[in-house]
Amino acid sequence: MATKSSNSKNYKIEDYSIDKEPFYVPVSDEIQVFESAYNQKVPILLKGPTGTGKTRFVEYMSWYISSNMKKSVPLIRSANSGISAVTNENGKLIKKINLNKEGFVEVKLLLKKNQTFFETNKNYSIVFLIFFVFFLFYLIDIFYHLKVRV
Repeated sequence: MATKSSNSKNYKIEDYSIDKEPFYVPVSDEIQVFESAYNQKVPILLKGPTGTGKTRFVEYMSWYISSNMKKSVPLIRSANSGISAVTNENGKLIKKINLNKEGFVEVKLLLKKNQTFFETNKNYSIVFLIFFVFFLFYLIDIFYHLKVRV
């Protein structure tokens, strides 16, 4: 039997129903895609930057399914408002925040950047480039004079 925590609260899901149509303007066929996935019980992951309308879309679809299909659909929102762990490129954990803890993860990451030939050789690369162009012109001149003689 489950025990009740002293910090828990009881909520009635009926108190959080959406009665009137929320404002939402479809961009493409996302309503039909969502409805089809809902009917087939296929999970959907909405991913995108802050402020792109993910929550508004889910709110609208909750109302849409409740009103058009006459099914009661609770609106549940799950959000990750920060980074709780940092891993390196191999997946090794560098630093984390334990469950049920609050805090910040601050790590100085040294990003490995592959430098180009011109970044590593700076002024020498310009000298090399000039030398290479003159060398090409010299070869072209030699081949031109060889063809003229024949």
